[in-house]
Amino acid sequence: MESEESTSSSPARRGWRVVVGLSLFTIASGVLWSLMPAPDIARARRLLAIGDLETAQTELEAILSQDPQHTEALLTLGNLLRSKRDYVGATSCYSRVRRESADFRQASISHAQTLLEMFDLAEAERQMQRHLELFPDERLIWDELRWLCFNQFRTRDVEELSYWWLKDHPNDTQALTHLLLGVFRPQVPQEGTAYLQRMHAAFSQQAPVIRALAWAAWQSGGDSVDAKWFLEQAWQISADDPRTRLLSAEILIEELNFEAAERVLGEVPLEVSGEMFGGQADRWYWLRSRILLEQDKLDEALHHVERAIGRSSGQLEYIHSQAILCKQLGRDQQATEAFNTTRTIELCRKRFAEIAFSGAWEHPSSELRQEIAHLYQQCGDNRVAELWRR
Repeated sequence: MESEESTSSSPARRGWRVVVGLSLFTIASGVLWSLMPAPDIARARRLLAIGDLETAQTELEAILSQDPQHTEALLTLGNLLRSKRDYVGATSCYSRVRRESADFRQASISHAQTLLEMFDLAEAERQMQRHLELFPDERLIWDELRWLCFNQFRTRDVEELSYWWLKDHPNDTQALTHLLLGVFRPQVPQEGTAYLQRMHAAFSQQAPVIRALAWAAWQSGGDSVDAKWFLEQAWQISADDPRTRLLSAEILIEELNFEAAERVLGEVPLEVSGEMFGGQADRWYWLRSRILLEQDKLDEALHHVERAIGRSSGQLEYIHSQAILCKQLGRDQQATEAFNTTRTIELCRKRFAEIAFSGAWEHPSSELRQEIAHLYQQCGDNRVAELWRR
């Protein structure tokens, strides 16, 4: 009987011990958890300072699990992931920093730089535009965006970016020099294509890169097969982008395919988006005038050329076309004036190129500055001429 009673009570005692053990474990765990320090941004920074990246990352992730909008933690974790070349993770952190935060400006800069490092030039350009719209005095980002356009053979965009910057920073002599060099010593296809091909290999769906490769192929000996192939890719990605349509129309006109160019341009003037790029509607009027000329609609062609000149007065090809159309329409005096302006601009551009390639701009004398101002004035760019006179 004693044996049976002992046997029957044994499971009960064991169950009781399990309950007691679990209770003690829970209490002990609670005590240990209460003694553990809460995640702390200062500790994460100390860990980063001594190079303990993994523990620092764990600390930062713990902070963000408790407070997903902790801006310091987001920025710090973004920087840590960027150092580890986890660019996707880094950009995710930077993009989550709230605009009203004191860390937002730096996060926005780091976001753009990280996109450049991961070769996503298209998204980097969008991010840099967004940043400059909010912080128009950010010289670092303006420089990055200007170089991005330069390396994509976008001379007109380089020019417009410089005008946009100088409007609010008239005493920036370096920006004046950048304007001179960007326009009169542009990137050439043979030097820039290899870089763009690497970017295209890294991210194949970047419309700006694909358009640049199309332009380079077209300019390099008229390689129309490659140019058309790249343009087809650009159309698949960015059919509504004015830059895609304008470049396509320009190439089609050069190939004398005027009907296709007319369809591409449409009836409504195209403008490049973004104040810092100046709209550039003159390009649409100019290309439409070439189509109208082919259709023997001389009056309409002249009207469109004059609309283009009204929006960008110093473009040599516009004024030369105006001179020819005026001559054909019997407007001899106007034609003579336009031809004279054309010759003046040709001489100025030749001298600009000499200055740009000479290196004299590195330490310009007072005489050279006055000469450059005079050249700009002769080309009709009084605002830049005045800046050089300063």
